[in-house]
Amino acid sequence: AQAPGVKGDAQIDGAPIHFDVDTVLEEGMLKLQALEVDGSTVPFSTITDLLGGSMGVQMTTSGGLDLYLKLDLAEGFREADGLLKLAGSDLVITSLEVPMMGPLGQQVVVDDLDIKLDIDDGKAKVEQGVIHSDAVSIDLEGEISLRDPFDRSSLRLDAVLELGEAFSMVETFLRSAKWDDDKYHYTISGTIGSPSFRPARQPSSRGSTASSTRVRTPSTAEEARF
Repeated sequence: AQAPGVKGDAQIDGAPIHFDVDTVLEEGMLKLQALEVDGSTVPFSTITDLLGGSMGVQMTTSGGLDLYLKLDLAEGFREADGLLKLAGSDLVITSLEVPMMGPLGQQVVVDDLDIKLDIDDGKAKVEQGVIHSDAVSIDLEGEISLRDPFDRSSLRLDAVLELGEAFSMVETFLRSAKWDDDKYHYTISGTIGSPSFRPARQPSSRGSTASSTRVRTPSTAEEARF
């Protein structure tokens, strides 16, 4: 039976958001059918706390993001449709500690963050994935296969890092991922609840193009799981 929808305005750590939620009553329990969230100046920390916790990364941040999320969940996450957009500028990472590297000891200003995922039949494809700062720039590609429960959603992403001078001291930790283009290439697999980061193996120059496909078969010794 269709249950009443709920829509209105709320706040996340002082940032205004508008929400619209549809539910259905099944076997005496409410089941989420659809969700739409639209907010501005949503705290950057809301996102970084979520992602950092799953990766074992500790960070403190400041700044606000524009957030838009729309999901049709009538058949669950496996067959979900929708859209996710995150955008922001002048975001600040005031402290950052990464497993096996320790604290980086300096502030990072993210000049531009622009993430867009189109969700179709349970596949969330990265249509735009850019994070840029003077310290490091990251380009994301790939897709996430959504699952129930959500933390079991599987990752199939590629990340390309370009380091600035401010991050040159971490190059030693990343050298196994460095390609001939002087960038650092990683594959991200596993699940949202337990992601795995591995250096991507550089294809042979023989018969490959400048935009050759990354190979996802690194050795076990190269894998870093959080």
